[in-house]
Amino acid sequence: MDDIGQRSAALEDPLIQLSGGGHHSCGVDINGAVWCAGRDNLGQLGNPGSGSVNQPTQVSSLSGAVEVAMGFNHSCARLADGRVRCWGRNLEGQLGNGSQDDRTAPVAVLALGNAIDIDAGGAPTAGFNQNDAGLGHTCAVRESGRVACWGANSWGQLGDGTTQRRLTPTNIDQTNAVAVSASRYHTCALRSDGIVRCWGRNTYGQLGDGSTITRFTPVRVRNLTGVVAIATGDSYSCALQDTGDLWCWGSGLTYDFGDGPPELPNLVASGMVSVDAGINHTCMIDEGGGVYCFGYDIFGQVGNPGCCAFDTPVLVDEIPSGAVQVALGGEHSLALLDDGTVLGWGRDDSGQLAAGSFDSSRESPVSSFFGLDAP
Repeated sequence: MDDIGQRSAALEDPLIQLSGGGHHSCGVDINGAVWCAGRDNLGQLGNPGSGSVNQPTQVSSLSGAVEVAMGFNHSCARLADGRVRCWGRNLEGQLGNGSQDDRTAPVAVLALGNAIDIDAGGAPTAGFNQNDAGLGHTCAVRESGRVACWGANSWGQLGDGTTQRRLTPTNIDQTNAVAVSASRYHTCALRSDGIVRCWGRNTYGQLGDGSTITRFTPVRVRNLTGVVAIATGDSYSCALQDTGDLWCWGSGLTYDFGDGPPELPNLVASGMVSVDAGINHTCMIDEGGGVYCFGYDIFGQVGNPGCCAFDTPVLVDEIPSGAVQVALGGEHSLALLDDGTVLGWGRDDSGQLAAGSFDSSRESPVSSFFGLDAP
């Protein structure tokens, strides 16, 4: 019998993947259990009555997970059989179960099977505060390579040619996809041929098509091929090429990406192997397992004590090697290391770092109870 709702200090089984939300984080372990920590005002931790917690809590009634994805105030898990379960805020239908009722436990996304990748978008509607319900949408890549999205659609972020919210998955004109990345008002998909296509709001050039015209269906990112990974921030997007070069476009609001036009990809870094984006900060792992971050840093989410923003990548000194994944939330960051430990930095006032406390910010990485051998 599963130990549903169990709270843990350090986990007994190592995580295989992490994801950060607005004020919460979740991870999936090698046995398919999902653990979450942080803010739980709308059920986003998936454990009824848990409240905000600063140590991992197991998501109730869920097993067999292989991937998790966090929106601002909702969470989703992809199961080994390709089904998807979601929980938390559902005002815009982002849980995909045909309703707009919030859920404190996982519910099945309707008419969706054989998913191979998922991502959840969302952000606050007015300021980044703990009580903001926020917006949200979710997308999945089917085994066929088709992309399906559901939830909020005020800027065409679902890519179905409309601005109508969808309470269940709707297929869009995007084929041969292998990965998807969702932000507040825009979404990008990576195709099997290394091409990236994006759709939704384009006020800051975050779609990368050389314009600032909002697009309600997918458009190709210009001047970019050979892509192996993508990440979307609030008003920008990034892509990692098979050469290790990282390109970004759009606006970080407090910083720019290179000297070229923001509506087109600009080279940010080289020698990288993975990338993730928060609201306005980005982190990468280099070939040696070192973590580099740049962007907005008011809560220490870049992991390098300083003020305000870093417009070029800086090494997180405590992680010069050994990282296998970075997972960024709204204003916090997590790194999974090759020995099963997890480090976190940035905003922690809701316990989203799972470090055992509620601190406004952490400028340098601290040990997280998401990892093995946490203190």
